[in-house]
Amino acid sequence: MNLEWMKPLRRKPDRSEKIKFGILLTAIGLMTLRSCVWADIQEIDSVKEQIDEAKQQKPVMAPPKASRSTPPKKNWVGSVAAVKDAAETALNSYYIRNIKIAKNQFSPLKADQGRQKREVSLSATGNYSALERYLNYLENMPAPLVIHTLSITKSGSDPDVLNLEISGDIYGAN
Repeated sequence: MNLEWMKPLRRKPDRSEKIKFGILLTAIGLMTLRSCVWADIQEIDSVKEQIDEAKQQKPVMAPPKASRSTPPKKNWVGSVAAVKDAAETALNSYYIRNIKIAKNQFSPLKADQGRQKREVSLSATGNYSALERYLNYLENMPAPLVIHTLSITKSGSDPDVLNLEISGDIYGAN
């Protein structure tokens, strides 16, 4: 086997070639380090900014729990007119700000043990404070809403959006 062609490759590198090779290795090493670490540093900075923004926001507090020993301060039977107007009252645009009503069903007025009754079924989507305001409004309507089922669930992947489903009856006196 003839290895004459390798003789020029077997010579010792001179000083300028060694410096050039060292600079090349340093540049490759720095680029590799930058590509591996730079993305992580940017991600850490982004998370730090999100944490700082979250610290500056007002914390969300749970509503105070109602005392069971205090009797309710409302009339448990509304007027027949209030029962008839229940749909318009429950869907008042002032109280459904930031809420999307997906379904609303109000049955016709029915007589029930000397009272007038109207069955209600509502589905709504909104954030916590908007749904809290809306539930408070429904609780204090002129004709009381007796809730049979109440369901509040998270809507998809967005933790700020909640689904609300209510079914119950609205009562009024004859």
